[in-house]
Amino acid sequence: LGIVIIVSGGSMDRNKSHLALLRASLLHWGFEGRTATAGNLAFPFSPSDLQCEDGFLTVCGTRDPAFISQWPAIQQNVQDYVSTLSSSEGLTIRFISA
Repeated sequence: LGIVIIVSGGSMDRNKSHLALLRASLLHWGFEGRTATAGNLAFPFSPSDLQCEDGFLTVCGTRDPAFISQWPAIQQNVQDYVSTLSSSEGLTIRFISA
């Protein structure tokens, strides 16, 4: 499963901070059938967060069948959790996965 997360609509610092929370939460999110304890995702380059035209993005992925089968719920749970730490008001958050 390949995942791109894009955060835009706020200041560059706010976009970057919100993306960092999403990335870190997604990387270490617990779920049924989890076997990797060091992290759920792989990142093809470093630094993992890149500035784009109007925000920041990260590219990551996994081959874990349990993660992939639960991806919609994991995505929603991570977004809900991060919203308790950082308001997403005024931000555009896009998850692209394939």
